[in-house]
Amino acid sequence: MKVKLAAQTLSSSVADAIQFCSEYLKLPQFKGCEATVNFLRMIDRLFDILNSRNPFGKGYKAPLRPANESSWQPFLNKATAYLLSLKNAANEPMYTTKRKTAFLGLLCTISSVKSMHSEYVAREGAPMKYLLTYKFSQDHLELYFGAIRASCGSNNNPTVRQFTAAYKRLLMRHKVEGGLGSCVAQDDTRLLSVTLDSTQTISDCSVQPDTLHMTVA
Repeated sequence: MKVKLAAQTLSSSVADAIQFCSEYLKLPQFKGCEATVNFLRMIDRLFDILNSRNPFGKGYKAPLRPANESSWQPFLNKATAYLLSLKNAANEPMYTTKRKTAFLGLLCTISSVKSMHSEYVAREGAPMKYLLTYKFSQDHLELYFGAIRASCGSNNNPTVRQFTAAYKRLLMRHKVEGGLGSCVAQDDTRLLSVTLDSTQTISDCSVQPDTLHMTVA
C-alpha cells in the first residue's frame, strides 16, 4: 500500500473538488456528498495536527504548545467524538467492526498525543516547549526497513548474516536512506548515526610544560 498516495486522497483538495462538482457543476453523481466532504476535511486536518514537523508552522500544522492549545485541543476532542460516531450500513460503530484498525489507531494516537503534551509540555517544569508530532510517527522505521531492503538488492527476505551485514553498513553511513517504499522522508530525522557529517580535525595543538592542550574544530 502506498501511504503517500492514500494520504493525498484524504485531503482538503479532494473535498473541494467533490464539493465543486456537487454545488457548482450540479453533477448527479455527486449528489448527497456532504458526509464524504466532511469526512475528508476532518481526516485531512487530523493528519496535519498529527504530522506537524515545523516549529514555525501555522494553523493545523503548528506544533502543539500551551499557547495554541485552545485551537487544537477542541478539534482533537471533536475528532474523537466524530470517529466514535461513524457507523457502517448495518448501523454498527466502525471501531467495533472488522475494519476497526484505522479508527482505533487514530483514536489511540489522539489520546497518546494529548497525554504526551500534558506530561512533557503543559505541566510545570516540563522538559519540552512544544511537540512536533511527526517525530512520533512510524515513517522513520519505514525508511529504515526500506534501507535494509535496498542494501539486500532484490532479496526481500534476507538471512541473519545478510541482515547483520546490511545493519553494519548502515551504522557507518551518515544517515539512513531507503529505497522505494510506502512513504518518503519529510524531515532530516536520523537513525543509527554513529559518525559525524564532517571529519573531526585538530586545528591547534600546543604543548606546555606538564600539560597538553588540544582544540578540536
